Amino acid sequence: SQDELLRSLLHLILSYCSSLYVVDEKILTQTRGHIIVKRFYQLVEENYQNNFSVNEYAQMLNITSNHLTQVLKQFTGRTTNEILQSKQLLEIKRLLLHTNLGVSEIAHQLNFADQSYFTKFFKKTTGMTPMKFRSESMKNG
Repeated sequence: SQDELLRSLLHLILSYCSSLYVVDEKILTQTRGHIIVKRFYQLVEENYQNNFSVNEYAQMLNITSNHLTQVLKQFTGRTTNEILQSKQLLEIKRLLLHTNLGVSEIAHQLNFADQSYFTKFFKKTTGMTPMKFRSESMKNG
């Protein structure tokens, strides 16, 4: 009958159309990954002074900390902690070089638990104390 013919024709058209728009899971996964990376960097920029943990950032993104770390490693080659530490370091150096704030004030401003942990973190990552960094940079700058 004519109805069956039309139904068959419509089915053919719809099948053809759906084959043109195959959803590629790999592309979807990559897009999601890029969105997570971009959003993570935005959150870090907005919240670096809060000294949030990886877990807290993952919660803000509604994903697990493991998933966040895997995505960042895959797309940036760096771990979540490396990215967070590098941002902290950049801000600490900026405050040391462009303000007259003392070490304890900077530690407080960037929400470190205490000045001694702050100094250890800085020395471990740069090889010198915050005050030595400031004085060396002033000499060379």
